[in-house]
Amino acid sequence: MKEIEFESFDGKKLACFLWDDVRGMPKGVIQLIHGLTSHTMRYDDFAKTLNANGYIVFGDDHRMNGKTAGLENLGKAGKNNFNENVKDEIYITKMLREKHYLPVQLFAHSYGSFLAQRYIEQAGCLIAGVLLSGSAYMGGKMLFWGRVLTFFQTLLLKTDGPGKMFYKMTFTSNDEYFLQDNIKNAWLNRDLEKVKIYNADPLCDFVMSNGFFYSLMRGLSDAYKQENLGRIEKNLPIALMSGEKDPVGGMGEKVTALFELYKSLGLNVTMKIYENVRHELTGDFDEEIIVRDMLNFFDGNLK
Repeated sequence: MKEIEFESFDGKKLACFLWDDVRGMPKGVIQLIHGLTSHTMRYDDFAKTLNANGYIVFGDDHRMNGKTAGLENLGKAGKNNFNENVKDEIYITKMLREKHYLPVQLFAHSYGSFLAQRYIEQAGCLIAGVLLSGSAYMGGKMLFWGRVLTFFQTLLLKTDGPGKMFYKMTFTSNDEYFLQDNIKNAWLNRDLEKVKIYNADPLCDFVMSNGFFYSLMRGLSDAYKQENLGRIEKNLPIALMSGEKDPVGGMGEKVTALFELYKSLGLNVTMKIYENVRHELTGDFDEEIIVRDMLNFFDGNLK
């Protein structure tokens, strides 16, 4: 693995990570887009498996995450953060295409999958496929009220201040399904040893700012506008993969809603929901089976 400083569209420098230990000629590039309160190096084992199967892997730590933010700025994000993150990913894809002359596909998890939902409306022509892991449809009344509440929060509170209310509504409330495990963030993975590693990671499990939640609500609203949905390439292969016990996906319901939305638009979308699996697919007890399915999807999109 190589750590790289990448200058994005506006001059912002992102901490990025490249895995290129591929034997023989690589067949493609997988661009990792990590989740909330996480960072790209958590996918080190997954990236090495992708290398072993012929793929170069590249990913960035988002502006408010990991080594890009640094410990002192974790979670601090402005009102346009979501759109900046989407532009970062598009800019990275363009660099990867120019550097490697290989098909680029996205592996986008959780918050990263919401960025990817918006990405494919703007630049789906750049990629050969997108795998949305731990994703969901987040439209409807809750999104409307989220926009209203985050507006007043940024008006009355500091934009950089911790968004404690929305943290409780998302991360904290997710644990209510798994109280029997007696460990914080049990909703992430049924392998509790992996949860302990996450909890002990100083670059994980922090409260995002009010500005972040403001930008998230507006970014999601843009993603579900009909005129934007209509811009998604009809032939772009899209795979939805989630756990049956994932609260982010509404225990399968919100994943199915996203699948049905994309099907109604005539998109090339498939869905697989894994029995008893929670939010994180990589690192689960059934990881070998799940990653094999992911590789089959990626391989199937190569021309």
